[in-house]
Amino acid sequence: MYKIKPYYNNVLSNNVFDLFDDFFKDTRVRERNFKIDVRDLKDKYIVEAELPGLSKEDVNIKYENDYLTVSVHKEEVKEENTDYVHKEITSFSSERRLYLPDVDPTKLGAKLDNGILVITLNKSEHATNSYLIDIE
Repeated sequence: MYKIKPYYNNVLSNNVFDLFDDFFKDTRVRERNFKIDVRDLKDKYIVEAELPGLSKEDVNIKYENDYLTVSVHKEEVKEENTDYVHKEITSFSSERRLYLPDVDPTKLGAKLDNGILVITLNKSEHATNSYLIDIE
């Protein structure tokens, strides 16, 4: 029915070449995955994502070719105050893609409240993948 890009929180990877990715990666921007839940109701899909500390300006939602893409990008706030002893808050970006077929793209809605993003995708009433074409 729907496919979700898996959430990996694995320190060790099966691919030996992944060991070199951290060496060449830009350390100013970090990737951070977020968790999502998908409910399949009779007439719609409900997608919930945990996005604590983010505003709606940091989130981009796109539905295209039966895929819902939720991308997040948060810029680090540059401060002149440099009296930090330890600092971990940096810029980050993340993206999740879901395969959700039979969605009516004209009836989509999203709301971000208290760090929870709720996306409502109404299913199309006449979802069909085949059409008969008359020959003249």
